[in-house]
Amino acid sequence: GHILNEYISQEGEDSYYNVLLAVASGEIEDISDIKLNGNPITNYDGITTYERYGTNSDALIPHFEDLHNLYSLSNIELTKNNAYQLTTLDADVEGFELHLGIVGGLFAQEDNQGIQSWSVGFRVRYKLESSGTWTDLGVTTISKKTRSTIKYIFRKDGLDAGKYDIEVTRTTDDPDFTHFGDLYLQHVDELKTADLIYPNVAKLAVRALAVEQLSGSAPTI
Repeated sequence: GHILNEYISQEGEDSYYNVLLAVASGEIEDISDIKLNGNPITNYDGITTYERYGTNSDALIPHFEDLHNLYSLSNIELTKNNAYQLTTLDADVEGFELHLGIVGGLFAQEDNQGIQSWSVGFRVRYKLESSGTWTDLGVTTISKKTRSTIKYIFRKDGLDAGKYDIEVTRTTDDPDFTHFGDLYLQHVDELKTADLIYPNVAKLAVRALAVEQLSGSAPTI
């Protein structure tokens, strides 16, 4: 079906792929035989589906209260005190999410080859493109002891609709031979608040725990 809404969300250490599809125009009786990557969706764990049959008063589907414009960046590496700036693509943005990754783990190497916790901090600022005044959202610190990649989503909402400049800066020391924590800005999601029910369109929503079963990419539904 045609994609109405698509985004990635984070709950704790779990990432979810969320997609809302238009199945048909007008009211239908049922949505069944759902397949993910060619296999029955019941074969997969951690997946929830929501069906709406295209009435004029379909109920709002959970997790799709916002409109998302999610796009990838070319793994922008963030280094200490070097600000990275971007301008939103849309001119009516009401919020944004910055999807960051700490690639290769976050830890400090001890002399006895053990590891201990280390921290990465970053500062986010924003302003209307037409304004000269930045709003500072403070420093966010992530502390962890892990050799696995960490994904983190920074969210700011409640903005007046507009086109925004966004700046993100690493505030802590860069990695070295004994400290590991490469910080990357990987995706940006521009948000608009809109409780859209898409009346008279049959819809299927899928919320999937984004683990190895999805092979790290958006599935075919």
